[in-house]
Amino acid sequence: MSFSTSTPPKITRRSAAKLLGGAILSGFAAAPLQAQQATSPQPAYTRLLSDEDLAFLEEMERAGCLYFTEQADPATGQVLDRATNKTATGEFDQHFAASIAATGFGLTALCISDRRGYLDTDRIKKQVITTLDFHLNRMPNEHGFFYHFSDVKTGKPLINVEVSSIDTAIFLCGVLTVRAYFNDPQITSLATQLYNRVDWPWMLNGGKTFAMGWRPETGFISTRWDHYSELMMLYLLAIGSPTNPIPLTPGAPSPGLP
Repeated sequence: MSFSTSTPPKITRRSAAKLLGGAILSGFAAAPLQAQQATSPQPAYTRLLSDEDLAFLEEMERAGCLYFTEQADPATGQVLDRATNKTATGEFDQHFAASIAATGFGLTALCISDRRGYLDTDRIKKQVITTLDFHLNRMPNEHGFFYHFSDVKTGKPLINVEVSSIDTAIFLCGVLTVRAYFNDPQITSLATQLYNRVDWPWMLNGGKTFAMGWRPETGFISTRWDHYSELMMLYLLAIGSPTNPIPLTPGAPSPGLP
């Protein structure tokens, strides 16, 4: 038996595009023929995911949700920005930096945990109320905006940390999610007060777009949320505020939502 040692033809981007285009067009050309063969037996439905795949995804979702319970301080509800994964028992990590964004994600994760039955509903609602109450009544803020990182047990901002417009928005998305999901009078009251307290025009700092943040020592950060990104939540929350909205367009009346 002999083997060819000739060099295979070089595939360029142009030739690859032609091959791909030909494959697509051949598929279109075959469609009428397939339509004429309606009497042919249809292939049996094939599952894309096995039972093992589904079990893995379920466990990954459960573990992801439990992070926001296991790594939340029980007295403040603040969630650690990160934690090491050295044990399987879920004890509280030794890190001390909480993130206002992680806490917001945690509030949404608590809704998922309740829906999926990962934890007892009473325990979940207790954590939600603790979190909302602490952030409304004891967590340092500026015009309703929160510092990006803080001490997980005290809520005090870490050194050189800014008051963050976008991370506050992420937190408020979680706040409004638990308000809508639980439909509980106490949760509704606390969540509504947190949302209504935010002075959105203050973070505009006289401009047409939001500043990325503010520092006590130097004032507003010069960079702004003026390009398409996760900023959409920030502007929608601000436009919809029933107390301190921003206008849809600069100079227009501020609509607000009930």
